[in-house]
Formats: sequence, structure tokens, C-alpha cells
Amino acid sequence: MEWRIIVAVLCLIGILHVPGNAAQMNNSAIYYRFTLHFSMNGTFLDVYSNSTDNETVDLRKNITSKVEQLYKPKYTNFERFEILHIRKGSIVTEGELQFSNGSKPNVADLTQILNNGSFTFTIIQNATSIAEVTPQNQSTTGQSTPATTPVTNQTASPVTNQTATPVTNQTATPVTTVSAPAKVAQINLVFSIAKDFKDTYSNLSDPETKDLSNSITTACSKVYKSRFPKFHRMFIRKFSKGSIVIDSVLEFDSTNGTSPNVTDVKDTLVTAITNGSFNFTINNSSINTTDIPETSANRSPVLASMLTALWMTLASLLLSAVMH
Repeated sequence: MEWRIIVAVLCLIGILHVPGNAAQMNNSAIYYRFTLHFSMNGTFLDVYSNSTDNETVDLRKNITSKVEQLYKPKYTNFERFEILHIRKGSIVTEGELQFSNGSKPNVADLTQILNNGSFTFTIIQNATSIAEVTPQNQSTTGQSTPATTPVTNQTASPVTNQTATPVTNQTATPVTTVSAPAKVAQINLVFSIAKDFKDTYSNLSDPETKDLSNSITTACSKVYKSRFPKFHRMFIRKFSKGSIVIDSVLEFDSTNGTSPNVTDVKDTLVTAITNGSFNFTINNSSINTTDIPETSANRSPVLASMLTALWMTLASLLLSAVMH
């Protein structure tokens, strides 16, 4: 029976100390860290909540690989991109860019690199947020205990990200510091505007589509922020024909357990139309609002589940040895 215990202990030592593994990953001390949140067009699958599922592992590898390919050529001290959590809306990736000692990147440059990147998936431009993790307690290894200071910055296009207030930032302008809600309630808002649909509107990365998207989200965000103090942001998932149908998501801070209902959200838009709050024409009869199941910003990294499982196995083997 003793050989089982020895094997388990060796496995634990291997996971914790072999260079390049999931626990250690890199010996370089991390000096600069930036949270990176973005949404991708795609259908969220329930298995994505399970970090050990094969389909989720493949998705994480694909996203990590593409993001790291963007930053490695730009920064010699770039170490890695680590995905912390994947959640709904459409597929939201919450991760962290990590850099070793050297030149400190700035949020505007990191954002611009992401926006100009080429991916095999489509990133929703106005659903991107990069935040610097500022050190509070510096350790002897150069690593620190983080206190997240979210920052919203979008290159050449207005954005509303991780904040209860719509923010518009251009590259090389001062960075706006905001705080992200712990819980977010989502409502799907669909409506059509009187405008001819162009084929380019099917591509959310097209410059003309970005301009249209930013115009709509900026105007609508202003309306909802004035009505609901806990309004977080609005992002558009897609455009479709008839004349132009906007499929969007409204997010509200639901940390205290309260959020607007779909009727209030719809009535707010109708009232804004009546008051002439928009420079585009919305078809009143096309407005539809539906609840999206609430999501939480809690994170559960893969490493924690791996170590927990290993410790449970080791404990079971030890108990079995004592019993026999």
C-alpha cells in the first residue's frame, strides 16, 4: 500500500515544481498585471462553466493562444495571458495579462493592440475592458497582493464597460477609473430602426458597423443611466435586416439583489422615443425585452480544482493505508 502514497506525493511535487506546468507556469516574477474582459459573438454552452470539460479546455486554449500572439511581439517582458473565468453574455472571457519586470505597459496601448488584432472569433468592440491591478503589498519576490482598479478604454470608438456610467475614451486620453459590479443582471433588448440595412452590418468589426453600434449604445446608455442609477452598460450582439434590427443586452448592477424588470426597461425606451431623445427613428412596435438568467463575477481558476482533487486523492490513500 505504501507505494500508492509515494506515487501520490511524487505527483503533487511534480505539479507544484516542474517548470512550465499549470501551477508554476513561469519562474519570472510578475510585476505588472492587467485584467482583460471581452465578449465574443457565440452561443454560451453550459459546459463552459466547467473548466475541466474538453470543449471548454479547447476554447480556453484557442483564446489564450490568440491573445498571447498579439502581445508577445509587442512586449519583451510579456509573460502570459491567464483566463480566470468564462461566463454568459454572449461569451464573456475574464482573464489577466501578466508582465515581468521591464517597461510598464499602459492601458491605452493594450486596448489598441486588442482592437487591432486578428482572431478566428469575433470580439464585440464595445464590450471590452482592460484594468490595471495595482499593487498594495509588495513581496520579496517582486509579486504583489492586487487591488483591482478597473479601467475602461476603447480605441477610436465609444465604449461602456465594467462601470455604472457610459464612458467614451480615445487612445492617448486620460484613463477613467471605475469599479465593476460583483453581480450583473441582464435583459435582452431587441428593436428596429428606420434605416436601410447594409451587408457590412453583419460584420461587427467593420468600421461603419462600429460607428453605428457606438451611436446606438451611447444614446441608449444615456437614457437608461438617467432612469436607473444601477445601469452598468449596453452592448450589441448583432444587427439583422428589417429595417435594421438591433439585438442587444442591457446590464444592471444587481449586487444588492435588485434590478429593473422587463416592463420598466421597455417603457423607458418608449418614453425616450416620445421625448425625442434619439437622432434615429425607432419602431415602437418592434421593441421586445426579455430576462437573461443572472450571472456572477465570481471566478474559479482551473488550478484550484486540480489541487483540490489531488489533495483529496492523497488523503484517501493515506486513510486507506492507516485502515490496513
